[in-house]
Amino acid sequence: NMTILKNINKFRILLLIAAIGLGLAFYPPESKAEEKDKVIMNIIYQVLRANHFSPQELDDNFSDKAYDLFLENLDYSKRFLIEEDRQLLEQYRMLIDDQIRRSDLTFFNEAYAIYQERYHAVKTFYKDILAQPFDLEKDENLETDDEKKDYAANMADLQDRWRKYLKYRVLLRMDEMIMDHEKDSSTTGTEMNLLEMEQKARAKELETHEDWFKALDDLERIDWISAYMNAITA
Repeated sequence: NMTILKNINKFRILLLIAAIGLGLAFYPPESKAEEKDKVIMNIIYQVLRANHFSPQELDDNFSDKAYDLFLENLDYSKRFLIEEDRQLLEQYRMLIDDQIRRSDLTFFNEAYAIYQERYHAVKTFYKDILAQPFDLEKDENLETDDEKKDYAANMADLQDRWRKYLKYRVLLRMDEMIMDHEKDSSTTGTEMNLLEMEQKARAKELETHEDWFKALDDLERIDWISAYMNAITA
């Protein structure tokens, strides 16, 4: 069916990129990355033109869709980019089709650089947030529906969003602990120490997010180019 054919096209592109990556290893170091980018974009352009089952019209509508899909791939939960970044990248919304024709990765490069900067900034403060006990008495609101979220207004707002998000995760873990305690017949009649529960929950969240960030650290630039390609060929 069409979905399978579309997926085949995506995998074909990835295989071609891997082969090209080996061939471009013989380029001089200073031109290697630039030449590889041009070849990758040229391949995307040729695949879009040759896809007879679902031909892509390279126009503003195409750019608009690809732009939104790539930002979703990059930061769907809006945990890294801020409103300033969205405004800066907005200039490329209707230019992706033109860039593809010119084998130009300017939009990708700009978005990737911004994402990397914000990503490393978040890595510097999430551990600090989890190092301190949360105020469980403070009543706060957190939007958990990613589709309804706006981008954080600034870095301070982003850090506070992470604090609320991690507090929410800790509260969920504490709720699970309480339910498990109530179900365990051997603990009947015993009371749970909320401070100890909160500490254990924070430690678990720290471990979980350390693993998550390690997985993200393993992603290379070519992996994000693949995400960009998927947005273009969707």
